[in-house]
Amino acid sequence: MTEQQQSTPDTGPAPAAVPTNPFTAEFKEHVKTILEDWKCPGMSISVIDGGEIFSESFGHAVLPDISATNETLWYNGSCTKAYTGAMLANMIDRKSTYPALENGWATTMSSVIRDDFVLQDAWATQHVTTEDASCHNTGMGRHDMAVLKEVTLPDGTKRPSTQRDHVCQMRHLTMSDEPRKRFIYSNHVFMAISHLIETVAGKPLGDVLREHIWHPLYMNSTYLGNEEVAAGSATLATAYTWDVERKAYQKLPAETVTEFRGTDAVISTVSDAAKWLRCLLTEGEPLSAAMHADIRKPRIIMSPTVANGSDIITYGLGWQRTVYQGEIMYSHGGATMTQGCEMFWLPNLKFGFVAAGNAHRVSNFSARALAYKLIDEKIGVPTEKRKDFSIFLKMQEESYKAVKDTAMQTLFPNRGDTPMPCPIKTSDLAGTYQDKGYGKLVFKEIPHQEAVSAKNGETILEAERRDAFVPMRFRLVPATGLHWLVYMKAVDEGEDSLSLSMRSEFKVGFDGKVEALEVDFSNAMLGLEDGKVLFTKVTE
Repeated sequence: MTEQQQSTPDTGPAPAAVPTNPFTAEFKEHVKTILEDWKCPGMSISVIDGGEIFSESFGHAVLPDISATNETLWYNGSCTKAYTGAMLANMIDRKSTYPALENGWATTMSSVIRDDFVLQDAWATQHVTTEDASCHNTGMGRHDMAVLKEVTLPDGTKRPSTQRDHVCQMRHLTMSDEPRKRFIYSNHVFMAISHLIETVAGKPLGDVLREHIWHPLYMNSTYLGNEEVAAGSATLATAYTWDVERKAYQKLPAETVTEFRGTDAVISTVSDAAKWLRCLLTEGEPLSAAMHADIRKPRIIMSPTVANGSDIITYGLGWQRTVYQGEIMYSHGGATMTQGCEMFWLPNLKFGFVAAGNAHRVSNFSARALAYKLIDEKIGVPTEKRKDFSIFLKMQEESYKAVKDTAMQTLFPNRGDTPMPCPIKTSDLAGTYQDKGYGKLVFKEIPHQEAVSAKNGETILEAERRDAFVPMRFRLVPATGLHWLVYMKAVDEGEDSLSLSMRSEFKVGFDGKVEALEVDFSNAMLGLEDGKVLFTKVTE
């Protein structure tokens, strides 16, 4: 694995401090080992210590010969939410300029984007506030599989979907709970915040962020969406997945994140991201004192569990907050379908970390393992009390993959050794199923993927969702009777990659014909609880 080191230009203001360069020869070798172990082809890392930024890059931005550098652009994923939250805090801090937000954090979302912000619960629609939305306290679930690339118009024609379309789509998506009851992560809701900001400001979110945050911090290599990147000359890292059978990296298709503006669309260098973290650490300009206080404020309990050196986790404005080994720590991860980014900052130590890599999921695991190593060293955690997060995360990843082997027994514990056969032929179950929120699933009959079953001529159902922003392959395997096990996985990843397992049931009418397919989009291990969605069978 190659290494590219550059001195990061630091044109923004920095407080005086005694810096400590973390990129020792030992740590650089450790980075290479971690990336090789996790099969992450490239990564850039920035560390903030005492106000000074240190950045180094490892591996490749584009295989086989374009090295990652400190100026390589990476998808930031959900780390975007912190910028969106900060921008909302900025507007609320200056609410005299924005009368629509005169009630501050008590401003209801529907009072600003009334026609677009409609939930299935009328009380929730009328009462969910900007604060509720900014800390995932609305009761709305993730529903990531429902974010579609195109919208079908009444005349049958299609057009690319917009952020407003995704916000309006929430009226067709079930709520996982009542508002203000518990933390439930939702990308749709942060897209609604972005839509609200654009409505109030009268300009695109990217322009607003540049004016109030990025340009004042000299973050000149930070963009919102693919179109802005295309207009520049910097290298955007290409993403890969590791093919276990071929023992080689497989290139992943390029993805477009523009319409995830407030939730997932930032593309940036780690050098720029470090300037953002330094601003938060030093409570510096251009953010006001009130904005910094709003950003640091814990607003909802995300997890009450105390584990791995961390206290309970709270959430607010795109940041998780905990006390790790006695130190207050803020963090957030971002994962698109191709890349990953992790950010950490410990205000009392004036220490921050950001890393981004070009492998789906494993970039995040690699970055977290590296972050905790440096954080433990900064805090001074005794060696014998440190947790090897790389090993811990590797075990977690393997447990996710192992779920596929036990999914049938776990989700259908009472099916027995001789489950009931499905009363309807698989070929008659094939066809198009549709839901207003989730769109279409077109199932085709294919040979069973297990060798023994395929040899016996058994068949299953498969549908590919390439019209979704999260392209997924659905495979339905008979469990018992009309109940089928659903395996979902990213379309372009290998057979060994992570798959989600869920229950489904075909609904039959009085005439014995299939009328619908009900899929339970819940997966406790991954924190998905989007509930049951009824896809109605479309008559061909």
